[in-house]
Amino acid sequence: MLAFYLMALDTEEEKSKFERIYHEYKGLMLKIAYDILKDYDLANDALHTAFLKIVNHINKFDEISCHKTKSYMVLVIESVAKNMYNKRKREKIISFDDISFEIADESFEEKMDTEIEVDEVAQIIKKLPEIYSTVLTLKYLHDLSNKQIAQILGISPAAARKRLERAKDALNTLLRR
Repeated sequence: MLAFYLMALDTEEEKSKFERIYHEYKGLMLKIAYDILKDYDLANDALHTAFLKIVNHINKFDEISCHKTKSYMVLVIESVAKNMYNKRKREKIISFDDISFEIADESFEEKMDTEIEVDEVAQIIKKLPEIYSTVLTLKYLHDLSNKQIAQILGISPAAARKRLERAKDALNTLLRR
């Protein structure tokens, strides 16, 4: 990853300075990001974003191992990590890992009110556009509510309901054929 940042710099002096900064503060910055985000992958993303900001301001640093540089690094990573945290909080992102999936008691074919075999229905669903097949799978295979589907897909509950309605219409059209 260091090579990526170094490509953005012009002179050997800037590259050398950035490399020293990177090695000296990477661990501290990663720890701070993790303490805020509580997720190692997100902390790495925050670290990457912070170093991209630092690359653009490499000329601000006179000394590498001084209190002023260290406090700047801490401020940058705290700002980036807090912004990521607040953005995720506002968007109420739900990962698939946070949802426990259970197969519904009713079989898929009973929910579809049809005599068609489940495998046939699955093949027909695969022919639908991805936005429809996804919403049908989440609703009937994983038995999720419209609100949960909306959160997973990053859309409003009204949009999830409408998408599900359109998916059912498209599926019914294909089933009649």
